[in-house]
Amino acid sequence: MSISLQDFHNSGLVYTFNGDGDKYDIFYHSYMNDDVLGEGSNVLLCLHGFPTSSVDFTLVMDGLLSEFDQVITFDFLGFGFSDKPLKQYSIIEQADIAESLMKHIQIQQYHILAHDYGVSVAQELLSRYPQKDTIQTIGFLNGGLIARLHRPLLIQTLLNTPYVGALMKSFITEATFNKRLSSVFGTNTQPSSEFLSDAWTLCNYKAFIPHLLIGYMKDRPIYGKKWMDALIHTNVPTILINGPADPVSGIHLVEAYRKEVEPLSEYTSVVVLDDSIGHYPLVEDPVATNNAYIKFIKKQTI
Repeated sequence: MSISLQDFHNSGLVYTFNGDGDKYDIFYHSYMNDDVLGEGSNVLLCLHGFPTSSVDFTLVMDGLLSEFDQVITFDFLGFGFSDKPLKQYSIIEQADIAESLMKHIQIQQYHILAHDYGVSVAQELLSRYPQKDTIQTIGFLNGGLIARLHRPLLIQTLLNTPYVGALMKSFITEATFNKRLSSVFGTNTQPSSEFLSDAWTLCNYKAFIPHLLIGYMKDRPIYGKKWMDALIHTNVPTILINGPADPVSGIHLVEAYRKEVEPLSEYTSVVVLDDSIGHYPLVEDPVATNNAYIKFIKKQTI
């Protein structure tokens, strides 16, 4: 574990989520703008991706705090420093946890910035709160916004296959993990050795359960239409900020989004980052990601 990851762990908080009679510890941070006294009214909730954790938002945090009074990040159940029970995981439960955490912190209204796996969680939350009351805005980074367009890596498909998934996890070494994770980054914006090492550490913290976490791929076709409808019919302002070199949800997603979502919603927009940026824009180009997102947020206050 790197020194920076150790510091990240030491500065975190723990919230106990009660779900279906079971209690799970959820690791989270509540970052405050230094210029704000007490809890701020302009709050952002960040939702991370698979297979990493909320530490992914570290490089964009200073920029986010220049615009928001308070920023909340947390590790989904089964990820990072949160509990990792041996059970089936679902996007629905992760959305329940997000709701529960915000109630615990006593926040009624908030913005969302979501990446990858977190995009589906944000879509589920939007389907529950389609009017601009609880959720103020949503920023989507690369993720499976349109379920049928998601292009999983081969290893994800294998992990999602009954019986095969449990067997496959035994063959995932740190070297193969690094190779697969690096493959979704841009050619010229590859992850650092520290990022990869910390990601591997986090995946193995408490338990290594990728074959259970990958269950979200089953949720997308089940709930995809509901999530798409919510995206089109909401009056919550949304933006897609996309790294086009992403093989999983890159420029092909942008093209479909512009055809299927933008013409039907006056509340959404798209920003495509530099051609070299892949699946992790918040890590690969945090400055451009922040600039695009904060420009979007400022437009909502005009």
